[in-house]
Amino acid sequence: MRYFVLATDYDGTLATDGHVHDATKDTLKRLRTSGRKSILVTGRELDDLQRTFPELDLFDYVVAENGAVLYSPAIKQEKLLVVCVINFGEYKKRTAKYAKGAKEEIREENTPKLLTQTTRYIAT
Repeated sequence: MRYFVLATDYDGTLATDGHVHDATKDTLKRLRTSGRKSILVTGRELDDLQRTFPELDLFDYVVAENGAVLYSPAIKQEKLLVVCVINFGEYKKRTAKYAKGAKEEIREENTPKLLTQTTRYIAT
């Protein structure tokens, strides 16, 4: 059986104490040159992961923040997949960069309507 995609976790799988060994990076490079795809899957927030491991371009995609964000390193594009509203402050913080398509200011009283608008904007 031939495998075409490798999906792997970061902490404790690729990285030990936040560090990815050079041999592991070389293996990921060989995987890419073989024509196979690679996906990094992690619970880490994307910003933190980019600071910790700037070599994200070794992967075709990164699924970060426990599945909430899909990132394509080749084109440096993020897509919000899930919005979980814990509280208004958290919603505003997490969706600010994605809410550019919303026509209203983000305020607590219109959060449910904006959540729908933001989700629709992200999906397009």
